[in-house]
Amino acid sequence: MDAEYFRGRLKAGGCLVLIDGLDETVDEPSRNLLVKLIRAAAAAFDGCKFVVTSRPEGKVAIAGFEEALISDLEPEASREFLGKLAKQLYAEDSEKERVFRDDLLAAVNGRREIRKMTRNPVMLTALAVLQHNNVKLLEKRVNLYGSILDWLSKQLAKPGRMAASDCLLRLRELALEMQRHEDGRQKQVPLAWAAEKLRSKFASQDAAERFLLAEQSDSGIVVSRGKDIAFWHLTFQEYLAALEVAGWEDSEQYELLLGKMYQAEWRESVMLYGGLLFNAGPRQVDAFLRNVLDQMGKAPSLAARAQCVGLIGGLLPDLVGYQVADKRYAESLRLVMDIFDKDKWQSVPFEDRLKAAEALGQAGDPRLTIHEWVEIPETKDYWVGAQSTDPNGRNFDQEAIEFELLRKVDLKPFRLGKYPVTVEQYSKFLDEGGEPGREPGGWVSQLEHPNWPVVYVTWHQASAYCDWAGGRLPSEEEWERAARGPDCKKHPWGNLDIDPTRANYDESKIGHPTPVGLYPAGVSAEGAFDLIGNVVEWTSSPWEEDSDAYVWRGGAFIHSPRSTRSSYRYNCLSFLLNYFQGFRVAWDVEQV
Repeated sequence: MDAEYFRGRLKAGGCLVLIDGLDETVDEPSRNLLVKLIRAAAAAFDGCKFVVTSRPEGKVAIAGFEEALISDLEPEASREFLGKLAKQLYAEDSEKERVFRDDLLAAVNGRREIRKMTRNPVMLTALAVLQHNNVKLLEKRVNLYGSILDWLSKQLAKPGRMAASDCLLRLRELALEMQRHEDGRQKQVPLAWAAEKLRSKFASQDAAERFLLAEQSDSGIVVSRGKDIAFWHLTFQEYLAALEVAGWEDSEQYELLLGKMYQAEWRESVMLYGGLLFNAGPRQVDAFLRNVLDQMGKAPSLAARAQCVGLIGGLLPDLVGYQVADKRYAESLRLVMDIFDKDKWQSVPFEDRLKAAEALGQAGDPRLTIHEWVEIPETKDYWVGAQSTDPNGRNFDQEAIEFELLRKVDLKPFRLGKYPVTVEQYSKFLDEGGEPGREPGGWVSQLEHPNWPVVYVTWHQASAYCDWAGGRLPSEEEWERAARGPDCKKHPWGNLDIDPTRANYDESKIGHPTPVGLYPAGVSAEGAFDLIGNVVEWTSSPWEEDSDAYVWRGGAFIHSPRSTRSSYRYNCLSFLLNYFQGFRVAWDVEQV
């Protein structure tokens, strides 16, 4: 089939054109040129559909294309994958198929760090390979990566090939060189450049190139990308770079990492480096964290503290059982609460605030030990659905007209949760409520983010929690009054349009819930956070009379600006659950 064949098919229309790996283009100018070519092709063959894939860190926006973030594998998808793999491996022996599948599922589900790895298809494949070859799946992430790479380095060893351990030493050196490239971390490099970096370990440049070419078939740890070479998976590069640094003298390790540790492209290597240090003993970790805190102490601004807390908090999941001994960490955790303050948050970049908030969640977020609420006073003649502050109710929100929400209501005073109910709070309900079958969907994964809003809850589960907490779900009129404030504004913050500083919605480009309260610029008149964006919230109001569907309000991280307005309504059957759906508690004044 020659070019004319494809040109004819494309002109006829109805084709689906799949373009994979935009991020693997050799450099940014080439990537931008390729984007122009894709747009031109899409315009020339407008009867066809074009799909372009890219890792997030290498993506380029393509005008006219819709963007969809692909999430990690859910547990059900991981189980389905492993079931199909078992069937392929043992097609002739159903008993071996069952044993392999059950043993692997038990190993994966029994260890938190392994469970996290199974969300990535490449890592899930590697874990299955280890299990198939009777390699024990260890608990710590760094040990698992070590096992995977060790097995890969030995699997196809040929006569005359250098020892597997020496091969890994050379690949460690290459990984670090790619991480600290003068132009920033490189995910692929010219073969000649890679060989030149390893030249001192071989008899000649050609010998180094032959080694790298041979490793593509021997271990598969590195692969070709045209004239370039790359690691089969970016995590292998990040792990091997961390392993190389961990073998240096302490002073050399600190000199390199203290200058790199807050760079996004170094974060994963630093996390893995912490795990490798912990394998050598807690004192090694103590020494590293002492240096990190010393550096923060040279200029202890809120931004510096947030960066530091986020880094150390990110390290802790890989340091099973480790407790930070340095008291400056606990002090910084306390002071970093200012990232939620509406007058102080602007001094800290969002990414640092997000990491610090995640660290607070892991350490125990002090905001969530009790239910905080805001007071909503008695409200008379309130225009539900009104967009303006006009007391006569003119200039109404078009959405209100579409959904026939335009009416006046009287509301008694009530109290509303300051934040949506979090995973940590719902976990306490499960522990103390003792009601079977109340675990939300994806609960094991949710537990990794204690201060995110709880999601995957049905209307009945949300109602049961509210009852346990001594309250109830708010009505949609109460929710709207809380969101729009006493003067009936368009949004909790007023009549200004939504933007990514005020809420977690689709244009924020986050793609998942965030710790509650992370958007002080979006706080309501009475002090409630996250009424717009993050997750949609159940209300107690039926969609229509005698319906088993109830109203959602508020928009979520997946929704557009149009769908996150205070007047916008959704509905959902009471027994359904979704990954973007949460709730908050309301209390009558006499209940409290």
